[in-house]
Amino acid sequence: MLDVSIALLPSAVMGVHFFGLRSAFVLIAALLSSIVADVAVRFVKTRRIDILKTDKSPLVTGILVGLCLPAHAPLWVPFVGGFFAIAVIKQLKIKKAGGNIFNPALGGLLLVYLMVPNLACDIGVICETAAWPLVLGFAYLCVRKIARVHITVAYIFVFLILSWIFRDINPFGLLSQGLVLITALFMATDFRTSPAHPLGQIIFGLGCGVVVVVLQSIAASAGSHLPVIVGVLLMNITAPIMDRAIRNM
Repeated sequence: MLDVSIALLPSAVMGVHFFGLRSAFVLIAALLSSIVADVAVRFVKTRRIDILKTDKSPLVTGILVGLCLPAHAPLWVPFVGGFFAIAVIKQLKIKKAGGNIFNPALGGLLLVYLMVPNLACDIGVICETAAWPLVLGFAYLCVRKIARVHITVAYIFVFLILSWIFRDINPFGLLSQGLVLITALFMATDFRTSPAHPLGQIIFGLGCGVVVVVLQSIAASAGSHLPVIVGVLLMNITAPIMDRAIRNM
């Protein structure tokens, strides 16, 4: 988890450089709320407060929530998103597998974007100042051999092809907006909410691309972030089913 946090730093730094100090406050609010939620949950479960025993996942969740929000979002938005992601979504577990049902960051983002719908179409998202910081971070994960490349490649490939065929729009332009790139590189690839088997990862990635394009096609606003968020969350549900099916083959 620490490696993923490091991989996200270039995008965070670029976002603060581009949008200014206000974006730093959004990132800090999301990060702090995720940590507070994790401490609170651990206290409820163990009656002890021990920040040092965290698995570092709140760091990743907080950074992701902050990066996927507009720089001018009210500060209560990243705080609610980060807190809900850890206190509620992360606690939804698959009993036998031990993983999460949904990606926590995406669950937190879904809540706040539904609460403040006008933010869901905002083009001033912190992580979308440029693609190269996200790609650089993903390359770092590849070097560290902890990236699920099958998912990313399948997701981006089918997204580009279907967008080109059915939407008659420059697909590479679509790739750099609506949270598509960050979900393909860092969120659909979450170890706890995606298939473990390479075959399952390929099918999962293809499914993400298909569902996202379909939802974008029927969305009221072409630039809305909700189709991407909902698309990957829906595919999260299929991950344990794929793993079980492949094991039984």
